Amino acid sequence: MVEVSEAEAAKKALEGLGFGITLLQASPERRPEAGKVAEYPLVVWVLPPDWSSHWPESQRKMLRSCVEQGGRLMLIASTPNQQPLAESSTFGKGKASFVSGDLGRMGLEQQAQVLQNLIQQLLR
Repeated sequence: MVEVSEAEAAKKALEGLGFGITLLQASPERRPEAGKVAEYPLVVWVLPPDWSSHWPESQRKMLRSCVEQGGRLMLIASTPNQQPLAESSTFGKGKASFVSGDLGRMGLEQQAQVLQNLIQQLLR
């Protein structure tokens, strides 16, 4: 995750659900390996603002593979001036949710509540 308001909301949501949190800083030069990501029952990945043009295909494939093998993944992308929305899908044996939009329109508590609800759905 990246240290941004969405990451703070995700940490608050996870703590509210009783999860222990491991924060891994990722960058184009330093990304967690598939084996490391697969160790977690739920991965929350906060994408940088320019994610669509700077997110390597190898990283996408790694996360897709983890989900297909039974992992749970939540991707969060901040998109200024867009209404927040969430989409969830099943891929192989796992589930993934994609949350995007201007989450900053909501306060931290409201963001955390929305993310908590989505996380609970992912874990069912």
